[in-house]
Amino acid sequence: MSSLQLTEENRTMNTDEKSTLDCYDKAWVLLLSGSEGSVKNYECFLCQQITKNPMEINCIQHTNEKMVIVGEDCLHQYLRENGQSCPIQKHSNCQYFKNTIIEQQIDNLSVICPRQYQFLVQGKKHNELDFRNEMDESKFICKYKGPIRDIEDHLKTSCTLMPLECRFKLFGCECVLYKHNYDDHMQAQMQNHLEMAMNQIQFLNQKMKDLSNALQEKADQIQLCQVFLELILFDLSLFPETIINKLKEVEELKSRLDDKEIVEKKSKELNLEIESGTNNTTDRNDLQENDKKNANEKMLYSPLENKEMEEDKQFIVLEALERTCQHLSEYFSFLPAFCSLINGKDFLLISENNKTIKLKNKEWNEYRFGIYLIGEKVTLTVDCDKYKDNDFGYLQIKTSHLLIKCNSSCIDCSELGFASDDGIGKGGQAMSNDWRIGGGAGYGTKGKEENNNELCFGKGGKCYGEETLLKQIHYGSGGGSGRDRNGDTLKGGRGGGIIHLIVQKHFVNYGVLKCKGGNGHGGYVCGGGGSGGSVLILLMSDSTQFQHILGTIICTGGNQFESCKNRGGNGRIAIHGMQIPPNDIHMINPRPFSTINSQKTSTV
Repeated sequence: MSSLQLTEENRTMNTDEKSTLDCYDKAWVLLLSGSEGSVKNYECFLCQQITKNPMEINCIQHTNEKMVIVGEDCLHQYLRENGQSCPIQKHSNCQYFKNTIIEQQIDNLSVICPRQYQFLVQGKKHNELDFRNEMDESKFICKYKGPIRDIEDHLKTSCTLMPLECRFKLFGCECVLYKHNYDDHMQAQMQNHLEMAMNQIQFLNQKMKDLSNALQEKADQIQLCQVFLELILFDLSLFPETIINKLKEVEELKSRLDDKEIVEKKSKELNLEIESGTNNTTDRNDLQENDKKNANEKMLYSPLENKEMEEDKQFIVLEALERTCQHLSEYFSFLPAFCSLINGKDFLLISENNKTIKLKNKEWNEYRFGIYLIGEKVTLTVDCDKYKDNDFGYLQIKTSHLLIKCNSSCIDCSELGFASDDGIGKGGQAMSNDWRIGGGAGYGTKGKEENNNELCFGKGGKCYGEETLLKQIHYGSGGGSGRDRNGDTLKGGRGGGIIHLIVQKHFVNYGVLKCKGGNGHGGYVCGGGGSGGSVLILLMSDSTQFQHILGTIICTGGNQFESCKNRGGNGRIAIHGMQIPPNDIHMINPRPFSTINSQKTSTV
């Protein structure tokens, strides 16, 4: 505070918080306490307002002068700012004491509620506050009148102008309310309050969702860490055996090296004897035997150049390339007691032979730690009845690893597409009651047909869909129905289903992926062949650590017999995420569409 004058801001604060700040506003006190002369003795020497906590200055330097009263806060602030110099005369060691008589007199002064006073002075300058005769107390919101000493209790307990928070402050309403207008505000702002509440609820829901996702992500990270730790423990459990094998190899190699050194030493000795003229029969025999042994040693350390050794070398390379899938499959086969993962939930490992596993149809089957088909004649398919015309098979798999170990095992969605005479590329029906064949269904290629219009044979079905399988992916269509010699209908083959794989890390297929179309019914294959279905593979790993092995993939149509004229057309195969080696193309039928960049979505 300045030494003599209150600013407008400070004056406003003084009237609203009497119990804590500086001196009292003189204009506020004069509203009920008479003329200015009646409160002259209560004015603060420094700020000219009504003194709060009056302190009387009684320095010996001016004991004969008139009594000087100063507000406690004003005095302390002045002393701090002026090096403890007296406000009356510039000297140090200012002396003062509390004047309790003056304090009691000031506390007995009558005033109105300071909050009500703020309403009166709002918008007025301080020199315009002479409005005692203009006050209309009937318009007062707070009608309090009483001594200054009771103001603090009034403001805390009974003031009708006590500020209230809106009930919807939590949702963003910042209005300052009072008892007299609280209900009106709640009614007038009902719509706004509801919108605020809805916005806040949406915000909180999103925040909860974000937190839930974050927690799930942390839980996934913890589980991954736990699995990696378990893998390390598994490796360590095999460590002693590995060390023993390595030690044996070292000892064997050392023995071979020792033998080789002995042979070389003996050979040198014999060579010296020959040069010196010693040439008896025994020496010759020893030399021959040593040369023979030396030759064997050279063969032992020569490079592996024959065809068998090269094939073994290639096999070792393949084994190394599939190390990640192989390693995990061995780990899950062992499945230590401390492993927290569950077969069939976190991963899928099938080691039994002659086993058929049906996964969920038309929804994602997720195995975060891989699928491993280890046994022989294992078939992975969907829970779908191929004998029900309206039951279609769409196998969707998301997994980290996918290993099909045996060539007799497969992932199969053959004959799970459209039934006879159904689908976009359906084969044409035979148009006679005599023996006639139906047309083959089309999809990736056009269906085949008997080229004789006069005999009413069914026409081949048309092509449809697009090659990437990302914009749309289809089932194979059904072959056209034929007629036997009795005029009875012979159904065409069903189209192939859909296999959709997303492999995050490593894909190794020594078996078969197939979505073949079915053969038509009847002798001489009267029913047209169904068209092949769709196989979409997304390989998400771009690391050179993992070399994928695509193996055999088939999406051919039905009726693939040499003399058959109503074969179903091929389906479609798309592989995203790797460049297919030229030597592997012949194992994939039909020829696939492929890109190096993996994609993420496709739709039926």
